[in-house]
Amino acid sequence: MQPKSTTTIRPRDPTDLPKTATLLAKVHARDSYPVQGVQHAEAFLSSPSTLCVWVAIRPSGEIIGHVALSSPSPSDPAVALWKAQNRSEPIAVLERLFVDPSARGEGLAGRLMGVAVAEAGHRGLKAVLFALVKDQAAMRLYVREGWEEFGRSMYGYEGGDGMRTRMEAVCFVAPLGS
Repeated sequence: MQPKSTTTIRPRDPTDLPKTATLLAKVHARDSYPVQGVQHAEAFLSSPSTLCVWVAIRPSGEIIGHVALSSPSPSDPAVALWKAQNRSEPIAVLERLFVDPSARGEGLAGRLMGVAVAEAGHRGLKAVLFALVKDQAAMRLYVREGWEEFGRSMYGYEGGDGMRTRMEAVCFVAPLGS
């Protein structure tokens, strides 16, 4: 395991996209995350709604983590629930967070989240996200990082088999003061 001090977080460069897509496939094979988008990973990681995106890299140049901050989409369960609760703060969505399984336990996910939350704060936005109930490790991470659950909703998606699936989504907001 690499010490976390040797890992750098920087804005993602367009040349990083193929390596990032490969990492996403590796994470999906292990964790079934994300539930969609892996077949067209580069497009999935390059959404037009993306405001900022970062990668975590080792000194060797190996990409071992990723996070994005995006504009709110009405189809995002956290965004829909936020609006349904008549919350007044403007928001951005923290998404596309993943870390190479070999680099887990180094605090990297928390560091990536911190960079995205800080950027949201610079923009005068509150960060929100959702996790599917199947992603228990992710939910434990969010709670450990101080994120608060603000409700639950349903998330519908089309699986790789073409079948439409619905699953409960847990919605979180970034810690107070962030």
